[in-house]
Amino acid sequence: MEKLVITQLKTTKVSIVNIEEAYDVALNVEINRSTHKITSDDKFGYFYGDYTVTIVRSDEDNDNRTFSLEYNVSANFYTHDPSMDIKDVTDLITVSIAPHLRAGIASLMGACGLQPILIPELFEAPQQQ
Repeated sequence: MEKLVITQLKTTKVSIVNIEEAYDVALNVEINRSTHKITSDDKFGYFYGDYTVTIVRSDEDNDNRTFSLEYNVSANFYTHDPSMDIKDVTDLITVSIAPHLRAGIASLMGACGLQPILIPELFEAPQQQ
């Protein structure tokens, strides 16, 4: 049985813009996450998360072309253990959501004609007990 189940995942914001006044930014990647426990019952614990990746990168061929990309997803999760709290599931949620962020960013960049950036794997999967 899975410890964590994603019940809903949706892209809530996508933006990519050219920033002409930005200089000397080879690559900057920021990942912000916000996860909250909604409730629990006698069988499950329910969580909601909001995850944003912001990338700023200079074009290697054109100094006047620097882009900023923002990609945001929201997700609902549940666990089979209603006693689990945020500190218990943070790494599980990060491991579960990271592939969705990576694929969304790569798809968006490819659709815009930019060389995709694959954000790194942030955490190793927690060991199953």
